Amino acid sequence: MGLEAALTIFLCTILVYSSIAKLVSYRDFKKTVQQLNFPSFTAWGVIVFELLVTALLVFDTTHFAGAVGSLLLFGSFYFVAGKALWNKKKITCNCFGKTTEEQLGWGTMIRNTPFLAASLLCIWLYSPSSMSGTAAIEWISIAGITIGLINVYTLWNNRSLLS
Repeated sequence: MGLEAALTIFLCTILVYSSIAKLVSYRDFKKTVQQLNFPSFTAWGVIVFELLVTALLVFDTTHFAGAVGSLLLFGSFYFVAGKALWNKKKITCNCFGKTTEEQLGWGTMIRNTPFLAASLLCIWLYSPSSMSGTAAIEWISIAGITIGLINVYTLWNNRSLLS
């Protein structure tokens, strides 16, 4: 398995986890979208786009479009965090639903950087047959590691609740 396939699985896992977390705490995510002065339907649009990008990333014929879509998606998250910083608004980030209680801002941008970099690398390393040879055990392994990293990050951010 090559780096592009590993990064693709990483991005797919992040996007599916994120969209499910947003669905579970949809009201909170919708509130975040409204506080950013976007129409309410944008909340559904983000969730659907995350899942669409995931589907595009999985198949060899649509992989490049998925990589570009993920770059646009994570770029828009940078824009939103920058907008909140610029306007000096304290808006709760619902990037991963209610799993992390953080404000949109520099932390969001820093956390988003590996996702943006992975998207750029998928575009740069693009190979038309990158996903077809990927074994199920590789998918499971990288998805498991990614979910583990998300959980470590979540526990670290919520460590005050553990005491």
